[in-house]
Amino acid sequence: MLGRSPLNTQDAHYCDVIYDVDGPARPCIGIDGRFFSEHPAYDGSLGCVNDDGTPNGNCKVMCEFVMGRYDCWSFPCWNGGACVDGQDAVTCICAEGYGGPDCKEDRDECTYLDEPDADGNGLDDLRKVCDDMATCKNEHGTYTCTCNPGWEGDGYVADGVLTSIVLPEDQKHPWWITRPEAGEEDFDTYIQGCQDIDACREPKCENGGTCLNTLGGVGLDDFDCECADGPTGSKAWTGKTCTVDIDECAEGLHDCDPMAECANTPGGFTCHCKEHWQSTDLNFIDRLGRMWGTGKSEPGCYDWPDCESGPCEHGGTCMEGPDGCQVTNQIGRASCRERV
Repeated sequence: MLGRSPLNTQDAHYCDVIYDVDGPARPCIGIDGRFFSEHPAYDGSLGCVNDDGTPNGNCKVMCEFVMGRYDCWSFPCWNGGACVDGQDAVTCICAEGYGGPDCKEDRDECTYLDEPDADGNGLDDLRKVCDDMATCKNEHGTYTCTCNPGWEGDGYVADGVLTSIVLPEDQKHPWWITRPEAGEEDFDTYIQGCQDIDACREPKCENGGTCLNTLGGVGLDDFDCECADGPTGSKAWTGKTCTVDIDECAEGLHDCDPMAECANTPGGFTCHCKEHWQSTDLNFIDRLGRMWGTGKSEPGCYDWPDCESGPCEHGGTCMEGPDGCQVTNQIGRASCRERV
């Protein structure tokens, strides 16, 4: 026989009043000292039972009709605990969050750690109540779990983890939190426990950089950027979000031909062959002034055929040189225009 503490107003234990329809009328008084007629739901126009003697639910008292000594009269169980009458003794079944012989002790669930199965029942003996990435705060009869910075979710362990260990066998999660069921609104987006906040959900890196999320990071430590490569494969940008251009010309990261001038550009560079040199090879392929081939051993600038235009006059002989044509058969100007 159970009796409930008057402090527990949510689940006060009322029972139907049953008495012999054909027998003498007798009042029925509950353990709180009140007649059933004082129950808020009592309807004075109805009786207590149907014609066949079964209770109709109109008459209720705080416990079943008691015969003999009943040790739960004094409500010995606190904080909503249920009292089980025994032989000159009582046993308190404590509500969730409380413990001790009379349920006065608040259980600090935040101190719980995972403990393996020692009694062989196939269940862990104890489990942590919050996600590994959450902070637990004990409260009177309850506790709260809050995900740490850099993490999101409700903070509590997943449904069923605490069932039959910390929670009753018919309870998937603490009674004070609400989680959507399958098919309900927000079910697909609701997060049980904690998961890392993906900082890369929103664009962070510029100039072609790739965002790399940092697990559990916060603020600027929440992500890194892998900056894009330049023409030679080295990084073309630097800085937290790849906004600072790297000067390949100044840093020696270019592959311009020795006979070319390097000019830095945002995210790269260009090579300009010097005077009397051209970037087009004999196959009419423009090498853009950059070294190429295996090991970058092939030139990107080629000596301009200055003599093809016949620059030497008055019988002068033109001979190709690294910086233009040269006179070889007489002393004079390069174009042989002046008489010596």
